[in-house]
Amino acid sequence: MNWQAWRKAVQLYVHTPELIYGSILVAIAIFGFAWWFWRHISEKRIAELQERLRLGKQVQEHLTNELQSLKQKVSMQGTTINNLRSTGGVPRREVELLSSANATVVSSLADLEEANTNLGLTLAD
Repeated sequence: MNWQAWRKAVQLYVHTPELIYGSILVAIAIFGFAWWFWRHISEKRIAELQERLRLGKQVQEHLTNELQSLKQKVSMQGTTINNLRSTGGVPRREVELLSSANATVVSSLADLEEANTNLGLTLAD
């Protein structure tokens, strides 16, 4: 490696203020462009994420409404099953199978409702 050539290049650079000022201006311009570009990309990404969050909240609200509707229907089925028990005419075994299936649906709906509530709390934060 030729140290003499390096030393000469550094001395030329140091003794030429135009090169120093030009280098500083180029560095500022590059930094300014990078800063603008980063902000532009960040703002766009934030807007996209906010839109996805808004859509997620809409879907969660729709799920809440659907779960309420299903809970009402399952409740009516429970009432119908209880009526079948009391009136007779339907084999006891069949009524108990319906009751067991209905209880499973009620349990699943409760789990879904809890998960949906947790999702809503997460989306609200």
